[in-house]
Amino acid sequence: MSLFSQTPALTQFGQAYQQNFSSFQSLSTLPPGWTCSFNQYLGNWGDGSSGGMRGNASVFGFQHTATTGLVTQKLELINQTGQPIFALEIKYTGRSERNTLVRYPEYEVFVQGQLASALAYSTTSTGPDSISAIVSGLSIPPGDTIIIEWKSERGGGTGASRQIGLSDVSVSAESFGALIAQDFGAKVGSRSVVNGSHFNLIQMSELSISGSDVELSSITYPLQGSFSSGSIDQFRIKLGNTPNADSATILATSNSNANLLAVEFSNLNHIMANGQRKFLFLEARMNSSFLNQTIRAKTPLITIDSGNVYIQNHDADFVFMNQISTIEFPRLKPQIYSHENVVFIKSPYQQNAAQWQVFDGSGKKLLEGVVDLQTDKTNSVTLPLSRTASYIFVLTDNQNRITHRFIFTK
Repeated sequence: MSLFSQTPALTQFGQAYQQNFSSFQSLSTLPPGWTCSFNQYLGNWGDGSSGGMRGNASVFGFQHTATTGLVTQKLELINQTGQPIFALEIKYTGRSERNTLVRYPEYEVFVQGQLASALAYSTTSTGPDSISAIVSGLSIPPGDTIIIEWKSERGGGTGASRQIGLSDVSVSAESFGALIAQDFGAKVGSRSVVNGSHFNLIQMSELSISGSDVELSSITYPLQGSFSSGSIDQFRIKLGNTPNADSATILATSNSNANLLAVEFSNLNHIMANGQRKFLFLEARMNSSFLNQTIRAKTPLITIDSGNVYIQNHDADFVFMNQISTIEFPRLKPQIYSHENVVFIKSPYQQNAAQWQVFDGSGKKLLEGVVDLQTDKTNSVTLPLSRTASYIFVLTDNQNRITHRFIFTK
């Protein structure tokens, strides 16, 4: 464990924190901001077979044994850039020693608890190996702690383990001139829609602004599905401060695109301030010919002037089935989507005390309750979830049983 109390910081975008461990020769010389979950230092890199840290060779190394278990070598930095950090460029050198042995520890690297697969390292390579990646999809407010963890176990193979280590670490906050788009998968579930004057939610994205103010010039959504242009009367986009589409305001409207490949909103001239975080919604108004067809809106392509726009995209396939007055099926269903640990339900009809349940990935019921559904209004259910995992939300009312799968990230 580091005996220094001063945690290092990132103070400017593009200016890297660097550490080569040249002075690491004991517990007391482990650099500020660094810790090891196995708190023993047992000598020089390349020497000895007992479990513990190794150094004195410009490396932060570790020797695994049958009893060391999962070991975490952790770096903590403070975000002192004065702005949110949405992406980090991380570089390090992976190193291996005692390379005649045939048990191979490996690093899995986590950034803010998120696995960064591109930063993995295995001692099957005798190294040194230069490893780097840009990790996006982050949201680290000013003053918060950046946490990067190198996790390893004794590894596969036979006999004693090779030593594993890292050196030449570089971490910088990235400020890009173009947008970063990350698809977060099916966070909005399939559902039916209402035709006529009703607008139905197709996709939700989070927009975060960094670097300077941004002028949104145009937004284009690539479209996929079996829908026809004649089935959609109009698209519109709304911008809001929360993930509740009801509270957002209309930014622009557009007629259905005849080639079915995309819908574009141009000449927006909308200014978003540096540091703002907004929610962007794509909605569509269907007509009576839209029956048993599908539509998918992918990550929006945004043209901007100055600054940086970071997008976290929440999308899924939507199956639309309009109500036909002469038959009972297909029935209208509530629309369900989620953001973090809040589930939003928009219903085409009213019902008091509709039941909901939450299950984990194994099918174990964790939570249950009731929610009042109001016609064409969005109700929300905040779930007291405590860990990052995949969950299943099930809504049961007098007409439907709807299952919505989502991932909650703390």
